[in-house]
Amino acid sequence: MSVVLSTQDFAMIDERMTKLMCNVGNIVSFRVGHKEAQLLSREIGCTAQDIQFIEKYHVAYRTPNETGFAQAPRPPMFRKLEVQTKVEPKKQSGWFPLVPLASA
Repeated sequence: MSVVLSTQDFAMIDERMTKLMCNVGNIVSFRVGHKEAQLLSREIGCTAQDIQFIEKYHVAYRTPNETGFAQAPRPPMFRKLEVQTKVEPKKQSGWFPLVPLASA
Protein backbone atom coordinates (compact mmCIF):
# COMPACT_ATOMS: atom_id res chain seq x y z
CA MET A 1 0.00 0.00 0.00
CA SER A 2 1.31 3.45 -0.90
CA VAL A 3 0.14 6.73 0.54
CA VAL A 4 1.41 10.22 -0.18
CA LEU A 5 0.99 12.80 2.58
CA SER A 6 2.08 16.33 1.86
CA THR A 7 1.67 19.79 3.28
CA GLN A 8 3.07 23.20 2.62
CA ASP A 9 3.06 24.21 6.27
CA PHE A 10 2.88 22.07 9.43
CA ALA A 11 0.95 24.89 11.16
CA MET A 12 -2.06 23.99 9.01
CA ILE A 13 -2.37 20.51 10.59
CA ASP A 14 -2.56 19.33 14.20
CA GLU A 15 0.38 17.90 16.14
CA ARG A 16 -0.70 14.25 15.82
CA MET A 17 -0.75 14.47 12.02
CA THR A 18 2.64 16.23 12.04
CA LYS A 19 4.15 13.33 14.01
CA LEU A 20 2.53 10.87 11.63
CA MET A 21 4.01 12.66 8.61
CA CYS A 22 7.50 12.46 10.16
CA ASN A 23 7.11 8.73 10.88
CA VAL A 24 7.27 7.47 7.31
CA GLY A 25 9.72 5.57 5.14
CA ASN A 26 10.67 8.36 2.74
CA ILE A 27 10.89 12.10 3.39
CA VAL A 28 11.55 14.70 0.70
CA SER A 29 11.71 18.36 1.66
CA PHE A 30 12.32 21.55 -0.27
CA ARG A 31 13.27 24.76 1.57
CA VAL A 32 11.05 25.18 4.64
CA GLY A 33 10.50 27.62 7.49
CA HIS A 34 12.02 27.49 10.98
CA LYS A 35 9.36 25.34 12.68
CA GLU A 36 9.28 22.75 9.90
CA ALA A 37 13.09 22.71 9.69
CA GLN A 38 13.30 21.89 13.42
CA LEU A 39 10.97 18.90 13.00
CA LEU A 40 12.48 17.59 9.77
CA SER A 41 16.11 18.00 10.86
CA ARG A 42 15.62 15.38 13.60
CA GLU A 43 14.15 12.95 11.08
CA ILE A 44 16.61 13.55 8.24
CA GLY A 45 19.69 13.80 10.45
CA CYS A 46 21.08 17.23 9.58
CA THR A 47 20.86 20.70 11.08
CA ALA A 48 17.74 22.82 10.83
CA GLN A 49 19.74 25.52 9.02
CA ASP A 50 20.70 23.03 6.31
CA ILE A 51 17.04 22.39 5.53
CA GLN A 52 15.95 25.99 6.04
CA PHE A 53 18.47 27.37 3.55
CA ILE A 54 18.53 24.73 0.82
CA GLU A 55 19.42 26.12 -2.58
CA LYS A 56 16.73 26.64 -5.16
CA TYR A 57 15.81 23.38 -6.98
CA HIS A 58 17.45 21.21 -4.29
CA VAL A 59 15.87 18.83 -1.76
CA ALA A 60 16.79 17.14 1.49
CA TYR A 61 15.73 13.51 1.59
CA ARG A 62 15.68 10.41 3.74
CA THR A 63 14.95 6.91 2.52
CA PRO A 64 15.37 3.65 4.42
CA ASN A 65 18.77 3.20 2.72
CA GLU A 66 20.28 6.70 2.58
CA THR A 67 20.05 10.33 3.60
CA GLY A 68 21.29 13.42 1.81
CA PHE A 69 20.72 16.40 -0.43
CA ALA A 70 20.00 16.24 -4.14
CA GLN A 71 19.26 18.54 -7.02
CA ALA A 72 15.63 18.28 -8.12
CA PRO A 73 14.69 18.54 -11.79
CA ARG A 74 14.01 22.09 -12.86
CA PRO A 75 10.55 23.05 -14.03
CA PRO A 76 9.99 22.86 -17.78
CA MET A 77 10.97 25.87 -19.81
CA PHE A 78 8.14 27.70 -21.41
CA ARG A 79 8.26 29.35 -24.77
CA LYS A 80 5.93 31.81 -26.36
CA LEU A 81 3.58 30.30 -28.91
CA GLU A 82 2.39 32.29 -31.85
CA VAL A 83 -1.37 32.32 -31.91
CA GLN A 84 -2.76 31.84 -35.36
CA THR A 85 -5.75 34.00 -36.05
CA LYS A 86 -8.63 32.31 -37.72
CA VAL A 87 -9.53 33.88 -41.05
CA GLU A 88 -13.26 33.82 -41.41
CA PRO A 89 -14.69 33.49 -44.92
CA LYS A 90 -16.92 36.24 -46.17
CA LYS A 91 -20.47 35.63 -45.17
CA GLN A 92 -23.02 35.12 -47.89
CA SER A 93 -26.15 37.16 -47.95
CA GLY A 94 -29.34 35.17 -48.35
CA TRP A 95 -29.84 31.50 -49.08
CA PHE A 96 -27.45 31.18 -52.00
CA PRO A 97 -24.50 33.11 -53.37
CA LEU A 98 -25.32 35.93 -55.70
CA VAL A 99 -23.21 35.80 -58.82
CA PRO A 100 -23.55 38.68 -61.29
CA LEU A 101 -24.71 37.73 -64.78
CA ALA A 102 -22.35 38.21 -67.64
CA SER A 103 -23.66 40.82 -70.04
CA ALA A 104 -24.53 39.53 -73.41
